[in-house]
Amino acid sequence: MFDFGKRISELRKSQKSTQEQFAMMLDISRENLSRIENNKITPSMSTLNKICEVTGISIKQFFNPESTSTDNPELIRLIALAESLNPDQLSSLNEFIEKIKE
Repeated sequence: MFDFGKRISELRKSQKSTQEQFAMMLDISRENLSRIENNKITPSMSTLNKICEVTGISIKQFFNPESTSTDNPELIRLIALAESLNPDQLSSLNEFIEKIKE
């Protein structure tokens, strides 16, 4: 069975956030976040989506942390944003990255 509490706690800590700070970003109470992290309650889909948005990961990455090869939160966020681009936008992003690497 998937351990929501452990995964959410790991993500919060990777953001270097306290429960209070993370709860504010998610628009839930610190008490509810604590209950989620301690597996007393399961997060709603809207809270789960907000967690992914705040941490810059996809739902797939939430459930399968190994689906990305980095622990760098900025790179994870960039990958999540790039996944939402259409082919033309992705091509432009690749060109831009190549230019700034020079």
